[in-house]
Amino acid sequence: GISRNKLVSAIATRVDFHEPVLEVPQGAETGFLAPLQSGTLPVSREKLVRQSLTDLNLQIVEDVQQLVRRRRLNEVAFGPFARQVTAQSQGIDTAMVRPTQLGGATGLDRIVERHVLPEDTNDEEQLHGAVQLLADNVGHQLRHWGRVAGKVVLQVHYSDGYENRATGRLRRNDAYTVTGELVALYRRANRRRGRIRSITVDAARLRTFADHLGLFGQRLEQRERLSHTIDHLQRRYGSGVVIPLSAARVQQQ
Repeated sequence: GISRNKLVSAIATRVDFHEPVLEVPQGAETGFLAPLQSGTLPVSREKLVRQSLTDLNLQIVEDVQQLVRRRRLNEVAFGPFARQVTAQSQGIDTAMVRPTQLGGATGLDRIVERHVLPEDTNDEEQLHGAVQLLADNVGHQLRHWGRVAGKVVLQVHYSDGYENRATGRLRRNDAYTVTGELVALYRRANRRRGRIRSITVDAARLRTFADHLGLFGQRLEQRERLSHTIDHLQRRYGSGVVIPLSAARVQQQ
């Protein structure tokens, strides 16, 4: 199975087809998924989603596509998984590229996250929202593992295949610091006016973060506590439950 993203490619691989390779062209994802069984969507493995699909008799993906257009009903039916159901039913995959992360005793040696835009764009609001999403994912993992990054590379991939990059570091792992650094790297990396297809963040040289809040003052303590509160909510209610407004607009698109 071949397509623009991993989600559709993986589904295409499991579809019976008379040719050895099934290619889903860009823009044809929704139509390709529509006649397939709703259980084909990876998010259907979640108990709540599976139960809702059964209760509402959403047998094929097209049924799901019609329901998610009604935002309030979608949220009632699928709760914390509403965004995932919406994205997957439309063939949108914001899942990040995750290489093998083996760090021996440290548990982790690098974090690589990639955001593919729903369509190539140079709209700064959308692009800033994509960077916010990346910062949210990278920061959450750094805090989970208790790490900071001695080197972080942000790559901007353009429609014509060209790419620019900028390099920095993450001395702290609170949401405010991670977002600020990645936004600054994005501004340095995006030196062209062309449309952007995707943005990648590669955080390496990870090391243990010695968190001595008392040394940094009240403002940094507040940032740390806010970050840990957001992490707690994500662990309890699912990834993406608390994100910046600009990032939420990107997800809705």
